[in-house]
Amino acid sequence: MREFLLQCHISGNILERLNNGESKSIVLSVIFSSLGRNQSERNQSVLLLIAKNLLEMRTFPDLKGWEDSKQKIAAAVEAQTLLRREYEKMKIVFVDTGDEGKKEVARKQREELQSHIQRESKFFERLRDIQCRVGTQRAGYDFEDWIYEFLAFSDIQARKPYKDKNGRQIDGALELEGVNFLIEAKCTSELTSVRDIDLFRSKIDTKADNTLGLFVSMTGFTPEAIDQASYGRTPFVLMDGTHLFNLVVPRLMGIKDVIQRTMRHAAQSGRSYLPVQDMY
Repeated sequence: MREFLLQCHISGNILERLNNGESKSIVLSVIFSSLGRNQSERNQSVLLLIAKNLLEMRTFPDLKGWEDSKQKIAAAVEAQTLLRREYEKMKIVFVDTGDEGKKEVARKQREELQSHIQRESKFFERLRDIQCRVGTQRAGYDFEDWIYEFLAFSDIQARKPYKDKNGRQIDGALELEGVNFLIEAKCTSELTSVRDIDLFRSKIDTKADNTLGLFVSMTGFTPEAIDQASYGRTPFVLMDGTHLFNLVVPRLMGIKDVIQRTMRHAAQSGRSYLPVQDMY
């Protein structure tokens, strides 16, 4: 790691901390805090260089030989995917593109990115307001609207709440990589129960065979509800407020990434719910 950081122009004085017995995690925390705190052109160039080198890694020799090597390597690949998205944003904002024509294109791209971030921040403000009103009827309706609008904002093809042919309320629908989901949104003060899972399953069962269900519960699910959702060939992807506020709002993962990661977990393990700490 020392050689890698030196090649990325990290000061040798900072890396002396490694020789003094400080852990790698602490040293890295100091480095990235310093680079992020002072957003000079040099610091941004260093961050871009570190990101570029990490994205060029094709093998992970340090992760081999462990009992859970497969999981560690899968998590590393997942992290590269997230880093690549942020790297492309950083290039737009900080890289000097050279001639005037390219600079103008870059300027417009920066403005579009800043506008996107501002709009996204307003979505997160609305979500925090809804969280403060959990358990009220108005919050439930607002949460349904927020999910639909945020999915559309995140470039996911979504449909507003509607009633199906049997007159049952559907809180929305989406299509993601050819997979169709019905949406169920709950913003109650109680944990989502087995009964809620069964009612949603009855809606899914009347649709086409490849239809899945995305159940988003602001408060979360009882352990029994998670077990019930994971029973048999589960059609469920479960999300709750911990995913929204610990991954999506701080921009660690997009909502599309959370859905896809949980869907893969359900396909591989039969469990419909993946806790935040296991997302990486």
